[in-house]
Amino acid sequence: MVLDRGRTELPSTRRIVGTGAVVATGLVCWYAGSVISTTGVPGVVGVETDLAEIVARVVYTVATLLVATAVVRAADDSSIVLEDRAVFTPHQTEVAYRAAQVAAFGGATALVVVGVWGVSLTNVLLGAGVTSVVVALAARQTLSSVFAGLTLISTDVFRVGDWVKIDSRFGKIEQISLFNTTMESPRGETHVIPNDEVITRDITNLGKGRYRNDVLVGVAYETDIDHATGVCDEVLKELTDDDETNIDGYQPTTVKDFDDSQITLAVKMWVDEPKPMAINRAQTAVLAGIQDRFAEEDITIPFPQRTVVERDATA
Repeated sequence: MVLDRGRTELPSTRRIVGTGAVVATGLVCWYAGSVISTTGVPGVVGVETDLAEIVARVVYTVATLLVATAVVRAADDSSIVLEDRAVFTPHQTEVAYRAAQVAAFGGATALVVVGVWGVSLTNVLLGAGVTSVVVALAARQTLSSVFAGLTLISTDVFRVGDWVKIDSRFGKIEQISLFNTTMESPRGETHVIPNDEVITRDITNLGKGRYRNDVLVGVAYETDIDHATGVCDEVLKELTDDDETNIDGYQPTTVKDFDDSQITLAVKMWVDEPKPMAINRAQTAVLAGIQDRFAEEDITIPFPQRTVVERDATA
């Protein structure tokens, strides 16, 4: 199960008719099963009652699965319509669709096993209990990833398409499955991380809202700080009005630190898209603008210098 089924268009008339046809086929199969169970296989003489009952149950099973498929298709179409009308978010649409899948096919399976084939519910529960213990012991890691995947899907920590930091890894979320989360780094590397590892790591989601990027700029110690910060803010204001820079506002420039050979200023800008290309584009525009303005205002950007004193070897 992947939280990105790749379908976002509204249901067409053809699809709606197809869903209706699936329902109709299921009802016809159900009716055929009832006929076979009471009168035997039509046109076949001498068929034993037990065989007719088996055929009827098979037809009932097919009918039930067809109806479950139609329910899932209808839920899929309904969730997309609700998303289009802004009732559901894209994430809520995916969760509703997956929940409908589990409910429809889970209910159909229970109905077929218990209602159609007449398996004792007590035996089913007993067998399920024993099987659960065996599976839990044999596949602890896998089950841990599955439960972690359900947690990620239901809590909306991040979505497909978000740019996320998971510990030292940074990239775009490409896929969220029950077992793994797949992300692609800005360099094109694909990271596949088990979900049970994801939920235990520090997660920073850059994909919701604006992203503030701080650029550090150094000035010489003899610089007028108020003048330098004012120049940086003027550059930011000019670039905010330029739609091609991805800068969507700024905060006043502040002094960050006194370093060995410079006073470090923090130039704070808001980027409208938390994507590496947008952040790099904005950062390049800011640094280029500050360099030009500093040159015009005679503000020195220092570089590390070292004074070497030579001793007199004869002294």
